[in-house]
Formats: sequence, structure tokens, C-alpha cells
Amino acid sequence: MKARTCLAYAALLVYLALPASADPLGGPNAFPLTSDGSSDAMAHRRANRCQDRRLAPDDRIEACQSLLRRHLIEDGVLWILTAAADEDKNDDDAAIDAYQKAIDEGQQAEALRRRAVLYARTGQNDFAMADADRLVQIDGADASSYALRCVVRGMSANGLADALADCDHALSIAKDDKTVRDDRALTLLKMGRYDEAIADCNAALGPEGKHPDSLYLRGVIERRKGDTAAASADIAAALASDSGVAERFARFGLKAEAP
Repeated sequence: MKARTCLAYAALLVYLALPASADPLGGPNAFPLTSDGSSDAMAHRRANRCQDRRLAPDDRIEACQSLLRRHLIEDGVLWILTAAADEDKNDDDAAIDAYQKAIDEGQQAEALRRRAVLYARTGQNDFAMADADRLVQIDGADASSYALRCVVRGMSANGLADALADCDHALSIAKDDKTVRDDRALTLLKMGRYDEAIADCNAALGPEGKHPDSLYLRGVIERRKGDTAAASADIAAALASDSGVAERFARFGLKAEAP
């Protein structure tokens, strides 16, 4: 895999980094049951299973589909959760279909955001860019919309200047957003602007300096600069905080030992 593509995939990883057990839509109370299902104990159990990423994808899909048949949670939300499970089982066609159903059911922004990442991850860059552009059109007040387009544009070496402009705009909306800082750091890394990339990692880390993704990314950049001692210290600290951080980045082609 070419280094440019590896870095772009790593940017997607930073953009979507979530603990494995987390609900991708914000927790079990983010989208409550409708009044028809609020006192239904079975519906509550199925709602928890639908969004519990510790479970096998097929078990989550079955729970989501059961709720869809009864309309106890907004259908658009359930289609997004179904699509997330489809992605986890590597059924990309089913996920794309489910995201379209979510869009049709009113969850346009979230479904576009996730589908754009899926398209980018699978190399369908034109479709990813179309979704990213549409997301900015409908949800341009949200910094994450520009951050996503920054990542998608960064898939192409010819798009790095526009990618950086999008990350800059995202930070003008939410200057303290750690994920956007990491996204811009990756863009600057691809542009060879290592010192500026490290500055963004520092800003993402903040005074406590404990965010493992930012630490690991800073270590990668320091290794690219040839600062072996600093790189080793940051990578070791990242691994001590989160033993899975190296594997997550390696899945997307960005390894600390890369030149």
C-alpha cells in the first residue's frame, strides 16, 4: 500500500476512533424508545443489543430489525446501527444500502458522514467526495463536516491544499476539537510539514498529554523526522495507555516503524 494511501486511511481511523463497546450514536439514552415502547422491557433489551458493539454483528442486526418491524425507535437511527453492524461483518454493499435507507428516513447528516468514510475506506473516492460535499451543504455549521471533507480530500495528493483548508475551517468553528487537530496533523504529515503536524498533536494532547492516538501519531511524525528518542518515548506512552493503538493504526497502514 502506498504511503499516501496509508496515511489517508489512518486519518479515517482518527476521525472515527471509538471504543469497541461504544454506541456510535452517543449512548443508550441518545435515541430513546417511542412512547409505544417506553415501558416494554423486551424492547429495551433489544435496543441495548442493537447498539452494543461487543456483540456479534448478526446479533445486533437481528435486534435492530426486530425494532424496525415495531417502529419503537426512529427508523433512520436503526438503519444507521444496522449499517454499522454490516460494516463490522465486512458486508459493504449491505451497509451502503442501509445508509441510504437511513437518509430516506431523515438521518441524512449522520448517514452521509458514515457512508463517506465507508466509500473512502473502500477506495470509492468520487462517491466519498460527493457525500462529503453534500454533508457540508446541509450541516456546514458543524466542524466535523469540514473535518470529514478534509480527510476525504486528503485521499488524493492533488487535494491536500483543499484538505488543509477544510481542516482550518473546522478549527475556526471548534478550535479545541482534538479530533480535528489530529486530522490536520495527518494532512500536514502528508505535506511534509512535520513541525506544524507535531504542533497540532501537542494541541490535541493538551496539558495532560494522555490521548493515546495523538501520542502515537506524534511518535510516528517524530520518527519521520529522525527524532528516534522522542518517537520511542511517545509510542511507548501511547501503548501503555492503550495497548491496541498500534494495531488500530497498522490496520490502516500507518506503522510507527515506517520510514
